[in-house]
Amino acid sequence: MESAPVVVVGAGPSGLVFGLCLAKFKIPCIILEKESDITDDPRGVYLAGDALRVLWKLGLGDAMPSIGHELDAIYYHPSSFKAPPFLTIPIAHDWMGHTIPGGILQSQPKLERALRDAVQKSPFCTLRPGCEVVDREENDDYMIITYLDLDNNIKKKIKTQWLIGADGKRGVVRKKFLEPKAGIKQEDGIFRYDGTWVAANLHISLPTPETHPDLGLWKLGFTPQQVYDVFWPQGWHFCSPPGKATACGRFGPHEDRLWRHEFAEPEWNDSMNAEELLWDHLTPMITRSEDSSGRQFGSEITYPIDCIEVLRCRPFRFTHKVVNKWFDNHTVLIGDAAHVFPPFGGQGIACGIRDAEGLAWRIAILAGIKEPAPSKTLSNNLLSLWAEERRMGVKLSMKQTMMSGKLCNGTAGWFFSSIAPMLVYLFTSPIFYNLPSPMSRGETLGYQFAKDGFYLRQYAGGKKLAQIYGVAEIAADGSSKSPTRRKMLLSDHIIHSVPTALTLLVCDRITPQENSQLNRLLEGGPLHPLILSKQSVIHFYPKYIHNKESSLIADKAPSISWSPIPSELTMGSVLRPGYNPQTFQNRLGGAISKYVIIRQDSIVFSVAKDLQQLQDCLDNLNAYVSA
Repeated sequence: MESAPVVVVGAGPSGLVFGLCLAKFKIPCIILEKESDITDDPRGVYLAGDALRVLWKLGLGDAMPSIGHELDAIYYHPSSFKAPPFLTIPIAHDWMGHTIPGGILQSQPKLERALRDAVQKSPFCTLRPGCEVVDREENDDYMIITYLDLDNNIKKKIKTQWLIGADGKRGVVRKKFLEPKAGIKQEDGIFRYDGTWVAANLHISLPTPETHPDLGLWKLGFTPQQVYDVFWPQGWHFCSPPGKATACGRFGPHEDRLWRHEFAEPEWNDSMNAEELLWDHLTPMITRSEDSSGRQFGSEITYPIDCIEVLRCRPFRFTHKVVNKWFDNHTVLIGDAAHVFPPFGGQGIACGIRDAEGLAWRIAILAGIKEPAPSKTLSNNLLSLWAEERRMGVKLSMKQTMMSGKLCNGTAGWFFSSIAPMLVYLFTSPIFYNLPSPMSRGETLGYQFAKDGFYLRQYAGGKKLAQIYGVAEIAADGSSKSPTRRKMLLSDHIIHSVPTALTLLVCDRITPQENSQLNRLLEGGPLHPLILSKQSVIHFYPKYIHNKESSLIADKAPSISWSPIPSELTMGSVLRPGYNPQTFQNRLGGAISKYVIIRQDSIVFSVAKDLQQLQDCLDNLNAYVSA
């Protein structure tokens, strides 16, 4: 019988990201997907916040222009996106301290294709499309998963330690395996929402003077691209009553000219025609007598209907649900199998990616350590802490969704109406760029306010690490005496280049004596080398070092060291408005931070000011992983 330490059910973004994050630790996994190929119909269109950091860490940053385009602003309109917005929220600013875009409007099939390409290149991930999981047999320390090879109509079996359900809200792992046996089901979250929306994906073609000579905009000097830009504006748009609540905008690469159009249909019944409702709702919005600057057309002009192709149009029932329990024994749920969101927050895919990254390094510990084998108590403890963190993460994502949902559905009330003019001023004033944004609060806090978590609250743990540009000195073969080369990288790529579940960041120079003491702490302790070891150490010098030799510790250079790059020396990289290289150290606590233990999901485990405190942090860490 075939065997693998981990089996993942579902090859959507969360399942694929989990497999790739796990592969970093050289833990093999098999990903089983019922569909034979990627569903061409685009579904989720927004990638938000730190989910993008995860994709960048996995090496997909360069592929993003072929997956989607950066979101610069979110607009809230009365009734229609052709009306002037009553609130504009700029997204391009580096509020979150990530350096990379804060949001991307993506084509999910293209994202999944890029993730599958990465999976196929990995020697530790095996993707099997056209394989439907039908049964799970649990034993004391392993499971047998039965699946149907749909191409050959043959049942096959895999022996595994861990089963990860990433197969959606109606997936077999929760519905067939966990709900009957363990009572695991999705229940209402903090914000109860249940509504039917019609969702359509449109492909827009450009009219030309040759194909549409009677279009009145040619005589005003418009080009085909300008006509498109007038009727299908950039950004993401929410439209609130009067009229139907609407969420719409471009998605995918700009050159694909795709438009998502979703609108509430509270009285929906199956006798209705979704496409007729779409045209009734959309046509007034793409009929204009002036452009957004007020330039008059002389008459009302409708964008040519024969230039609009409806790729998909059907009703969806949107709810917010979260599982009452995230795992049972060695079967774990992530993504839509664990939680679902309504459409006005863009948090669905992002939350699934966060689930996957936070779970992967824990499963790497549990599946990678053989002697002694992790106990059931340790497994339950690690997964319970992950579940507490993710429950808080989902709650925070839903609070952001609630705020947007109230604006979109016209239920924000008198208080918002009274402060809206002030918000407009703040979001459009240069003064705002120097103030902390409420939109970044969750990113900087991390899991500090979770009920419990895998971090030391008494040592400033739980916060989210910022990301900046740095220059790294990397030894070619990892040895201390090897020649080093200098390279500009994102700090995530430097910090998470270690082969262990945790990184030990040594801030500023240390003496040879301190370095020897540090090595003794790491070599003589009880921690498994998969968790933390000498290979986990990366040296960080808060001030930019012009002369690389100045960074050496006597005659023993660290295999990896780095320092932030001043904005003026970022070698031609485009910096986001508000980018500040000091953000990284400021979020760690400034000069008092000497030894920082960082998790693979960029959450700080602990911050120590000296070796004595570090010893206490290591003792506490060992207590977490040796129960």
